[in-house]
Amino acid sequence: MSAGSIRRTLVRKLLLVFGSLWLIGSALSILLVSIETGELFDNEIKSIGYTLIASKPQNFCASDPLHDCRLEAIALAGGRENYVSYQIRDRDGHVLHRSINAPNEPYPIPVEQGFVRQGLTRYFTLFYPDGRTAVQVAGGAEERFETIGWLLMGMALPVVALLLIGSFLLKRAAKQATIPIAQLVGSLQERDGRHLEPILAQGVPDELTPIVRGVNRLMKRLQAALAQERSFSANCAHELRNPLAAATAQAELLVDQGGQGDAAPLLSALKDLGHKLERLLQLSRTEAGIGMVKDVTDLVATTRFVVAEFHRALPDGMRLRFDSGPSASQLVLLDKNALGILLRNLLDNAFKHSPADTRIDVILSAGGVLRVANSSPVVPTEKLSELNGQFVRGNHAVTGDGLGLYIVSQIVGQADGVLALNSPAEGRLDGFEVVVKLPLADEPANR
Repeated sequence: MSAGSIRRTLVRKLLLVFGSLWLIGSALSILLVSIETGELFDNEIKSIGYTLIASKPQNFCASDPLHDCRLEAIALAGGRENYVSYQIRDRDGHVLHRSINAPNEPYPIPVEQGFVRQGLTRYFTLFYPDGRTAVQVAGGAEERFETIGWLLMGMALPVVALLLIGSFLLKRAAKQATIPIAQLVGSLQERDGRHLEPILAQGVPDELTPIVRGVNRLMKRLQAALAQERSFSANCAHELRNPLAAATAQAELLVDQGGQGDAAPLLSALKDLGHKLERLLQLSRTEAGIGMVKDVTDLVATTRFVVAEFHRALPDGMRLRFDSGPSASQLVLLDKNALGILLRNLLDNAFKHSPADTRIDVILSAGGVLRVANSSPVVPTEKLSELNGQFVRGNHAVTGDGLGLYIVSQIVGQADGVLALNSPAEGRLDGFEVVVKLPLADEPANR
């Protein structure tokens, strides 16, 4: 399972850190603003109380004998009447005077000097010098909440804007910071069986330098292993093929001269040994990564050449039918030798596992699709998935080494192609079909 993009993870975590710090800072700011705002309103209420103490109640309004117009004008100037009211009460709690916005009933607090909170309302009581009457000023919480809300909004909006801008800038910064990673990935994708040069460490960040060094060491070892494998394959071909070919020729000569009783089994054994040797050499080249070589090869021309080879080599080769498809040429990303190995194994498998009097179809379609179909009993679905395994044979009554489809599957996988096994074959009631889709030369390879 993929761990996700480093760039997105970096941006997400940085935003999470900055967002968390902003929330913590905002919480502390709210606390400080609330405390400071509360002190400001308390000081305002206290100043109103001292203003009322300094002015003796007189000149009552005619409409309400308890309401002193002059005191209200002095104490509640500047719109304070919207959130502040007051009452002048004696020690027994009776209301002697009040502002027009104060209730007729006494405030629900005792007449005791100092601040008292009742619900959301803050009260301040201050006695006149005579000690018999007191001023009680009430301040509502609505103004405090509104003031705090406006302050917080003024703080939050710029920070939200900064977070949005910061998110954009962080994405750009993360993109710039991960450019060396993208370049390293591109360099790694360029490496294949024929391109194993070391990756240049110049300009690579310190964090990626150990990776580059490790990959270079690995490619050096791989290059040496591939060279050794190719040398081994060449030596095997030289040391084994030539003596085997000579022995086979001598056995054929003996058979031609009439020594069939003794020479025929020897000739058959030599031919079988030659076939097995060829398969093992193909397996060696396949496991060395021959299918990873991204050379441009003409699928139509190579398939026609291999089909003609089978026409000439086998007595019943003419039962092999070739349909080149709608195009005279199809260029695929696969080494010519690898494609030849793939085709020979598919056709050899088809000849071995089909009756001698039946047709074998080799069909090319657009998009680099190759189909090889032959007659045979229907292969069960659960058996199909096992046929491309190593040393697996679909029919034990047929001689074989169980490597053909395994070699094909390895080459197709290395070439980033797609392999499908079908039974019955398309358009038939029975039979077996192999479908191979190879990447076209004008399409990006899926690495």
